[in-house]
Amino acid sequence: MTARLSKGGGRSKIEIGNLEDHIVLDRPDGTKPQRAMMNRMNVFTQPQTALFGQQAFLALGRLQGHAFKSMMSYQIEALAFLKHRYEQDVKLLEDLNASKEIDDAVHIYTDFFQNALNDYSSEAGKMANIGSKFASETADRIQREAEALADELSSPKAA
Repeated sequence: MTARLSKGGGRSKIEIGNLEDHIVLDRPDGTKPQRAMMNRMNVFTQPQTALFGQQAFLALGRLQGHAFKSMMSYQIEALAFLKHRYEQDVKLLEDLNASKEIDDAVHIYTDFFQNALNDYSSEAGKMANIGSKFASETADRIQREAEALADELSSPKAA
């Protein structure tokens, strides 16, 4: 693959292999260019471009799969938490029905709300950990995908 930049007459011409862009540059007085023109843009006939498109498409699919898995982790954790809290709600009613004195009911409510506060605080930490893990794994995956794509494009068989 070859690349060449030439300037002349207020225009810049960039050639990359069989792909040419003709772009009117900003004028020296700072005004905007009047037009931009693209010629012979046969993107999908270029082996490098086709390989890049295929590899980028596959990488995007893998990243979407990873995102789906992470979102499902959030859902699983949230549903497990709700199941636990609903069980505690049922237990609250059972304990209140079994109580004989007002003091017992106050103690039952106090324990329930204290446990609920601890449970919600703990769950917030778990959700934050899932989000942090997801972000870290995503950054690692993006870096690996970019490196693999760069290696594919720079290999002799891609040229």
